[in-house]
Amino acid sequence: MLVGSLTARSDPSQEGEAEERTSANNKRQRIAAASLPPRGVEVVAACSSSVMLMTSQRRSPRRAQAVVLVALVLSAAAGVGAGSIRPLDGSRRSLEEISKNAEYASDRVIVSFKTDVVVAMAAEEEGLQFMRPAGQQGSVVYSITDGADVADKIKQLEHHPAVAMVEPDYKVFAQWTNPDDTNINLQWHHPVIGSEKAWDVNTGSDVVKVCHVDSGVRVDHPDLAGNVLKGWNFVPAGQVEGTPPPRAGTPDYFNYNDTYGHGTHTAGIIGGIGNNRLGIAGINWRVKMLVCRFIWNDGSGYVSDAMNCIKLCNQEGAMITSNSWGGIGYSSFLEREIATSQSAGQLFVVASGNSGINLDDVPLYPTSYKSDNMISVASSGQEDFVSSFSNIGLGTVHMLAPGEAIYSTFMDGGYKLMWGTSMACPMVAGTAALLQAQAMSRGVTLGYADLKSLILNSVDKVADGADKTITGGRLNVSAAMTALGQLLVQRGAITPVSLPTASPPPAPRPPAPRPPPAGGAVYNGGTSLAFAAPVCGTSPLRGLNSATQSSTVLTYQANHAIDGECKKRRLWQGSCSRTKLQENPWWAVKLPARKSVLGVSLQTGIDCGCVSDLQGTQIWVGSAPWTSPASAANFTLCATVPGIARGQRRTFSCALGVGGAPPSGQYIAVLRPTAGKKALTLCEVDAVYGPNLTLQSVRQPARGLLGQLQAQLGSAVAAVPSS
Repeated sequence: MLVGSLTARSDPSQEGEAEERTSANNKRQRIAAASLPPRGVEVVAACSSSVMLMTSQRRSPRRAQAVVLVALVLSAAAGVGAGSIRPLDGSRRSLEEISKNAEYASDRVIVSFKTDVVVAMAAEEEGLQFMRPAGQQGSVVYSITDGADVADKIKQLEHHPAVAMVEPDYKVFAQWTNPDDTNINLQWHHPVIGSEKAWDVNTGSDVVKVCHVDSGVRVDHPDLAGNVLKGWNFVPAGQVEGTPPPRAGTPDYFNYNDTYGHGTHTAGIIGGIGNNRLGIAGINWRVKMLVCRFIWNDGSGYVSDAMNCIKLCNQEGAMITSNSWGGIGYSSFLEREIATSQSAGQLFVVASGNSGINLDDVPLYPTSYKSDNMISVASSGQEDFVSSFSNIGLGTVHMLAPGEAIYSTFMDGGYKLMWGTSMACPMVAGTAALLQAQAMSRGVTLGYADLKSLILNSVDKVADGADKTITGGRLNVSAAMTALGQLLVQRGAITPVSLPTASPPPAPRPPAPRPPPAGGAVYNGGTSLAFAAPVCGTSPLRGLNSATQSSTVLTYQANHAIDGECKKRRLWQGSCSRTKLQENPWWAVKLPARKSVLGVSLQTGIDCGCVSDLQGTQIWVGSAPWTSPASAANFTLCATVPGIARGQRRTFSCALGVGGAPPSGQYIAVLRPTAGKKALTLCEVDAVYGPNLTLQSVRQPARGLLGQLQAQLGSAVAAVPSS
């Protein structure tokens, strides 16, 4: 639920307040959907944070003043792809299967022994010769020296008393499990939470049922239809206040088609079909979602309907429930219903909510219930900062998951960007389903306690979550899958599953400022020229249309940072530039001509969910095009950013160089040196510059140069110590 509360049918930028409803005809509590699209949401997993439960009071028709907490939406296109996965069941294949379906080396076998001690096995008598160790478990590669083929050698060694296992040395191929869907690159959350590594083990299963309690789903969406098992509807036709929900067994009762949008989006996060060359990929490429529609088109619903949804999902054998809704006060009925789901063995995943409050101080439900089968999920951004809109609670909220600019399916049959804890919740519910799929493929069915433990104990610890959540960490699907492999080993289901982990790259060295030219020129780096900071969006950079950046995420193009739209400081408003997550991201602009740059103003975004203070970011000026961080060798350092708060603007004076001159050139670049992958978000860039200073003027004393600049730019220019 992000950006704030909205009145029904209002613009997402407006804020509303929750009211208590006193209507004598209907005293059921309402639930306000916590994401942002204009209508619809499908649920079958329980993520109660995006759709906020709120107690509302109506003096007029139900929708007229219905309060809705919404997470803002932007549209875009998305895609996915996949690859084959090799079974990891540890079972021994028949020799017939080996010869028919596998490729392997014809001159050797791999052997493991029943003890760690090398057995007195006369290798030569067995027609073998030691070649090399294999792996860390004491396995050994032996070459075949007696002319036998691999199948015969395996038959021979299987009867040796010292041999625990023998297999061919299989030929392996790069098994791309990255989806081939068209816009998987727009789903930034997958690499952050390790989905792609987890998909090397499992991509989901048709036997896992996830209950999605929301506004329904677009029933014929090509990225969802195959993963929806069945559903129910508690939203009356016409959506008129006081109209009862559809009766069980009627056509309307089974019409769970989404007309609000929220449910379709959250459903795609859980189970958008993967590897189908369309749109997006969910955490599960295959899953069976039970969809219960109870959120109306104003983004709210009723506790009684939510309870019926939970009941139906229990009856249908749902293992996980995703609830992206919440925001009410304490309800004994709802608490009891959730307790019933616990008795049925369900994991109940719920969104923490989008009010930006501490739930330890102001509890809201259902996220503040203490049922053992619950996981409460807050929202984080690309750089693991807690989202400004997200509810937190060191004793209430369990963990973080991505909830900003999440690209998923939408009710119009296409795809949308949405923000909110509503998006974070299905990330976790989907992860639970993926873990269950892997466990069931090994003959084990996990209870809610196992799923909860695997997820919470495998989070990536993040600094910003340490005092805001119980675990202090953000979802890591890959780590949870690795932990599951270890659990299955303990239970005798499989041999250890190990996923590769990439070691963090070394911190890059910040480019050194270009040394001053030789010839006895004086480098006066201790001062800069003070000047009146330009009014945001009014500098000569506005409208140049010549900006570039190291990469572009979604539609956040480089030129957005010089469009003059200074009041639009949120990503969804479409007026900020943003790079992808990468090492040393940068932004640059070409000036109309060579200029002496006196200073540069930077404005950050409010909702980028990143280390948006930009501490350590560097501003460079040069004459040649900036194409990479290596371009700094031919540029002059103007300033290093000490920090900028989210959504704020700050102006930096360029340090004076040779002869007291400011840096001169036709290009301005903003570089963010990073250790690891980060993004660079800029909502407006302004510059103050004067005419190009000639070499003759540069060689003048600093005082004379200052006088020249004052004459050209006004008496507001003064020499001040640089900072």
